[in-house]
Amino acid sequence: MIEVDNFLIKHKMHRSSVDMAEQVADFLAEMTANLNTTNPIGVMMLPTRIEVAGGVAINKKVIVLDAGGTNLRAALVHFNEQKEAVIEDFSKGTMPGVSGEVTAEEFFNELAQRLSLVADKSDKIGFCFSYAAESTANKDGKLITFSKEIKAPQVVGRCVGEGLLKALKELGHTTGYKVVVLNDTVTTLLMGATLTKNYGGYIGFILGTGCNTAYEELNQNIGKAHFEEGSQIGAHSQIINMESGNFKNHYRGSFDYLVAAATQNPQQNTFEKMLSGAYFDKLCKITLEQAINEGLFTKESSLSLSKLTFTTVDVSNFLADPNGRHSFNHLQQIITIQEYTKLYYLFDQLALRLAKLVAINLAAVILKTGKGREVTSPLAIIADGSAFYGMPKLKERVQSYLEHFLQGENLRYFELIKVDNASMLGAAVAALTNLS
Repeated sequence: MIEVDNFLIKHKMHRSSVDMAEQVADFLAEMTANLNTTNPIGVMMLPTRIEVAGGVAINKKVIVLDAGGTNLRAALVHFNEQKEAVIEDFSKGTMPGVSGEVTAEEFFNELAQRLSLVADKSDKIGFCFSYAAESTANKDGKLITFSKEIKAPQVVGRCVGEGLLKALKELGHTTGYKVVVLNDTVTTLLMGATLTKNYGGYIGFILGTGCNTAYEELNQNIGKAHFEEGSQIGAHSQIINMESGNFKNHYRGSFDYLVAAATQNPQQNTFEKMLSGAYFDKLCKITLEQAINEGLFTKESSLSLSKLTFTTVDVSNFLADPNGRHSFNHLQQIITIQEYTKLYYLFDQLALRLAKLVAINLAAVILKTGKGREVTSPLAIIADGSAFYGMPKLKERVQSYLEHFLQGENLRYFELIKVDNASMLGAAVAALTNLS
């Protein structure tokens, strides 16, 4: 629909407004620069002191805590003789700080309470913590900043593993625990090491409530990795938690600025706010409001559309099945089919732009690894997240953008892979391979 395309192009919100080659080059430049500074602007490029190990112990149980963007999950995990993951005593709750501000004591107490069911069943804890944290020599993580609108400011600057263990002790769990804290993209990447195919390398990518990426980097390329003597793991490489949602890209459309302006920290995670599940519904709503203001819809339809409320899940369901039973379906009774189709096209164009932004992120990381040059040993991109798999056709669109871009001198081979419960199981792998 030309009028919709013109409207989006006018506001730099159309996929054609995004120069993929230029954005990938900017992404690569930012990655390289921030590997060599302790005061990064944009992607944080955090060394994790964790390397990809080959194989895990069999039938050895570890505790897993997964603090995500919305959910807080706990379980006991082990791998059986067939190297299949076994999850026991699983429980799930809401992340502290989602619905209102909490103190540091309240934050850690809720984490410890979630572990109570499994706290005495192992002395090793794999703590998947989905926020920017500086890895310490003892494998803890010092929180740099919260994203995804979590409200627990007293936790910033604290070592979250230490805080968890203190709270467990206060609840009466006195086992001499060892804990490894790592990001969910790192745990997702680690699941790649359990795959049987001969992959040339691994990338962890998550698009859910938030957005982030992890990959392996040569230690010689990490200028800021001045670790304490003997604390660095491995002689060759380690996993980098990029915090890629904070990419300071030069491209943003008019409505991207409006979405960011309505958040707690408008200047943080600006890239994440262009494409992740926590913000995509807000982007659609703002775009629709402006389209109504500019007369893209008739006066009669505009009245009904302006009252429309929806979530990212609602938008995904609408795009997956415009005639299905969801929150948009009733519109068919009160606006014309032409206007209804126009609404679908408007949101689908935003979804197409989303796919291109994801492809830019992944293309830059693929090129930075230097791997995937041989068809017999492709890169494995272990992708996870509710938005990545919930948005219709997103995976296929990302694949198409990547294949189109990674040609000629950029030719790389890769596979997009889904591993169920990747973040939880990767945390178990980390505990089994990084805690003695």
